[in-house]
Amino acid sequence: MDQSVDEPSSALSTAESERVRLARLALTAALRVPGVLGSDTGPGKLFVTVGDGERLQGIVCAAAKSGGYGVGLRLVCGMVPLPQLAEQVRAAVRLAAARAAIDIVSVDVTVADVVTATGVANLAHTAGG
Repeated sequence: MDQSVDEPSSALSTAESERVRLARLALTAALRVPGVLGSDTGPGKLFVTVGDGERLQGIVCAAAKSGGYGVGLRLVCGMVPLPQLAEQVRAAVRLAAARAAIDIVSVDVTVADVVTATGVANLAHTAGG
């Protein structure tokens, strides 16, 4: 009887680890795309993925009813063509997930802010201080 209780707990732990691993991979892939300057937690600082002792900011990964995961990103970007940037981010996230053999059903990209060269300097100063 204890085994039947432990099995769902183990399955949940594995699913959570995969979800957090996907969030980490997807966020890293997005931040490597030229023109992406950072991520944003949104109003109320709730746009995060939490689990396995981590708090990944600017990304939400949720299990989809059909299987796999939906990925949502809130990004701070430079002055670049945003539709093309969003496509590059989606492609980078899909590639990272495929390499990790994690199924994703959607990648939503929200541009939370567009920062000018002056804004980038201010952003760097704020992050450093």
